[in-house]
Amino acid sequence: VSPPVVEQTSALPAGSPEASPAPSPKSLPPSSPMGTPSTPAARARINPADVPVPKGPYTEERCAQLLHTRENVVRELMETESNYVQQLNCLLTKFVEPMREKNLLDVQAVFPNMQNIRDTHLMLEGKLKIAGLNASAACDSLLTLGPFMKMYTSYVNGFMNSLQTLKEARNNNNSLKNFLKKQQQKFGNLDSLMIQPVQRIPRYELLLKEMLKNTPPDHPDREHLISTLIKMKEVGQVFNDCIKEKENLDKCNQVAVALSKPDLLTPSRRFVLEDELVLVPEGVPAEPQGSEWLAGLPAASHICLFNDALLLADNQPEGKLLYRDLLSYERGSIGARIAGPVEACLIEVTFSREPGHQQVLRFKATTPVDAGKWVEQINEAYQQSISRRFSFTTAASNSASMQDRRKTTGFLSHVN
Repeated sequence: VSPPVVEQTSALPAGSPEASPAPSPKSLPPSSPMGTPSTPAARARINPADVPVPKGPYTEERCAQLLHTRENVVRELMETESNYVQQLNCLLTKFVEPMREKNLLDVQAVFPNMQNIRDTHLMLEGKLKIAGLNASAACDSLLTLGPFMKMYTSYVNGFMNSLQTLKEARNNNNSLKNFLKKQQQKFGNLDSLMIQPVQRIPRYELLLKEMLKNTPPDHPDREHLISTLIKMKEVGQVFNDCIKEKENLDKCNQVAVALSKPDLLTPSRRFVLEDELVLVPEGVPAEPQGSEWLAGLPAASHICLFNDALLLADNQPEGKLLYRDLLSYERGSIGARIAGPVEACLIEVTFSREPGHQQVLRFKATTPVDAGKWVEQINEAYQQSISRRFSFTTAASNSASMQDRRKTTGFLSHVN
């Protein structure tokens, strides 16, 4: 398979007539995301705790053991790269290409650069096989990914939109729905295959750390490993953020499914916290009054905090939830504090959907620590909600002012 063609890069894919051997870190182009060697400034961007150091003493026998273990890590890198290429091949040949041929989906929009990503890793797989168990040569191979990160970040940045587009297309197209059902029964879950490119780059960081964990401090490869780790860590942060975003949206979807309430999902809603809390009825004093006080309380409710709302639900059999209320404070307000003595674990929430109409709820948490966590998270979520509102209002105001200035300028120009 021919290596992918990437715009604006000075590095030639392996196999090209003009291609030279894999560049060392010092010869990589400075414009490459992973192209500059480790410098004091770059080293300052990594926490020393993120650079593992093996335990001593560093006797000859101990160093030999460490390097033997390191070879196993390099072997794991090589084997997992081959497995990753197989997964990309499955995604392309069993899903993407058939959907394109059958005109079931705009695959370029949902799977941007997928073939180029596969070809890039096919190339990397070959380089790693040539490098063998040499950790330094394996680092050189990983660094050749630098010029191709542009197409990779395009896939990652659009990943959540791709999942949403695929979901909507599946719901609106029975032919696509039936095709995916058939293919997934044979070749596995499509979402799991789609997230593989997002998870792969952070995996390199973990394997590099494991190599460093088994590289003696005075070994000549160590600086090269640290330099490569720094570059992978910088690139991997984008991927880690995407993974967290996917996990968060999965959690929102899980709550919506348990409620049988799909309209709970909104583009901007994000999960924050959930727990089983007892809703304390009005008139019950905040002071604990022995076992009778606890016995008189209702069963725990399922409370879920989002970045823009507080969900109240009751537990049902088989993991289902019964919807009670959704306290949305995107346009209102909400505040929380500890009510009564700390040991009572009571959370008082003051909520208003609109100014002048307040509602006070009290919840009992399991421990004082849990109660404090809920108070902190509710108040933080509300403050962030205010910041979003302010940012939106400011942007709208600036846009309106710009339009007014353009109208005025146009009018004056016409008068003159």
